Amino acid sequence: MHMGTMIRITTKIACLSATALLFSACSQPEKAAEPTPAPEAREAKADFPLKCTLGGVDSTCRTEPAAKEGFTIYFSHADQPIYTFTPVGAPTTDRREMVDGSGQKWAMSGNRSFELEEIGGYGNKITVSNP
Repeated sequence: MHMGTMIRITTKIACLSATALLFSACSQPEKAAEPTPAPEAREAKADFPLKCTLGGVDSTCRTEPAAKEGFTIYFSHADQPIYTFTPVGAPTTDRREMVDGSGQKWAMSGNRSFELEEIGGYGNKITVSNP
């Protein structure tokens, strides 16, 4: 076999192999990419680990101890409302009387997971679910 013919055959085989490889890569179904949460979403989940509702609106929140055996709830949604509650009634897990920063009274039921129901006023409710 002549050297020029051998080079053309080798080149032709290499081109056919490259073309086959290209088409096989294009015809393979792509794997669905796993959605990656945005960095701010990952941070929000870490900052607000509890499931909450505020006036029927689903949200996430976190709680922190406050003065006089009270606590503060920080919500993640909208303008990130903050409520600080201080107990004014005897310790109990059913309808303990609490007061918020504006002087509004609330009845608190539960312990790790709890509900606050506004006494009088508009009858607003806050729920906090702690797994």
